[in-house]
Amino acid sequence: MALIDESTGEEMTNEQVHELIRQTIERVGKFILSHEIQPAIGQIQEFAGLPMRVVRHVSRDEAIEDGARTGDIWGLYPTPENLPPEGLYFFEVEVAD
Repeated sequence: MALIDESTGEEMTNEQVHELIRQTIERVGKFILSHEIQPAIGQIQEFAGLPMRVVRHVSRDEAIEDGARTGDIWGLYPTPENLPPEGLYFFEVEVAD
């Protein structure tokens, strides 16, 4: 899935997304993804061309809180109109070896 830069409407490169991930981890100490199917701890997910290992499951509330803390990085703040839908699973990841 391509990520779109909300300010330009352009598709971001993997390198641009990697920089946003780095900034997110620097600010909040973790990076959270979501999916319709709950992954197992240790499972590898790919995001922006990076293999990402699931290290723990997190609550929807924690994911929304992190989204609020990093809205300026990603250009997207959680609002009632764009909250993640119910039924998603959220999980913290780290770059896999």
